[in-house]
Amino acid sequence: MKVITSDTVPRQTRISLTFRWTRSGPCECSYKTLCDSVSKASDGDLEDQIASNLEELHVHQVYEQIAGHFSTTRHKPWPRVVEFTQRVQPGAVLLDLGCGNGKNILHRSDILQIAGERSSGLLVECKENIREVNAADCVRLDLLHSCLRDSCADVIICIAVIHHFSSRARRLQALTTIHRLLRTNGQALITVWAKDQTKSNYLLKTKSPNTEDRQVTVAGLNLPVHENRTQFQYKDLLVPWKLRRKTDNKLAGQPESTLLRFYHVFEEGELDRLCEEVGLEVERSFYEEGNWCVVCKKREVQ
Repeated sequence: MKVITSDTVPRQTRISLTFRWTRSGPCECSYKTLCDSVSKASDGDLEDQIASNLEELHVHQVYEQIAGHFSTTRHKPWPRVVEFTQRVQPGAVLLDLGCGNGKNILHRSDILQIAGERSSGLLVECKENIREVNAADCVRLDLLHSCLRDSCADVIICIAVIHHFSSRARRLQALTTIHRLLRTNGQALITVWAKDQTKSNYLLKTKSPNTEDRQVTVAGLNLPVHENRTQFQYKDLLVPWKLRRKTDNKLAGQPESTLLRFYHVFEEGELDRLCEEVGLEVERSFYEEGNWCVVCKKREVQ
C-alpha cells in the first residue's frame, strides 16, 4: 500500500457567522413563566396584558357571578372605616372607590357621596341597598381608567380593592388614580389584605395548611390555590369562594360551585411604600383584623 504524506499546514484565522431569525410583536408562546418578554427587568413584574387577562378571569368575572352571594356576607363597615368617615366635614365630596355592595356609604345628606364600582352585579346590589336612604350616586367605575375629573374629592376610601391588581405597576396605577382625584391636603383611607393573618380571626387555629400545594395555570402562570382559614403561604395566589346558589334567586336550582379570586397579599410596610411612591403622604399605618391600612393625604405642590 502506498502512503501519501504531506507537510502539516498551520490553521489560519477563521470567521464563523451564525444567522438567527428574529421576530417582532407580542410573545405568543405557552410558557409565560419562563419567557423573557413577560417580566420587566426591574422587578419581574407581569406584562400588563397578562395581568389584565388574569384579573378579567379571576377578579371581574368572578365578582359578576358571586355578587348576590357576596352581598349577603357584607353588612357593616369595619370599625376603623367608621372612625375615619365620621370625621368627614359637612359639604365634603367623598368617593368610595370599589364600593362593593355599598356597606360603607354614610347615611348623611350634608355631604356629596359617589360610590364607584367596576362590577355591574355589585353596583346593582349597592343601588338596592341604599335605595331607601338615597345617600349616594352609584356609578360604574374602573380604578385604572377613571373618567372623574382631577382633584374632585376631599376624602376617598378604597377598601379591599388594591390587592386584586396582579402586578406592581397596576397597583401603582390604581394609587395614582387616588392621588389624581384627591384635592391638595385631601385624605384617603386604603386597606388591603395582609399576608400575616396570625393576629386576625381569619385563621382557624386547629387547621394547618395543606402541605401539598394545589396550583392552577392561568395564561401560562402557575398560581397556588389558598386553603381557606389558614395562614397565607404565598403573596400572589387564588382564594376560593364557594358560591351558594340558594342565596341568589337568579341562580336557584343550579349546583354550587367554587370560584377562584386573585389576591396579592401585602407584607408590612409594602402599601406604605407604594403610597409614598405616587406622592401620597402616609399619616398613619396600622393593622386591623388581617388587613394593612393606611391613612394618607395628597401633599401640597412645592
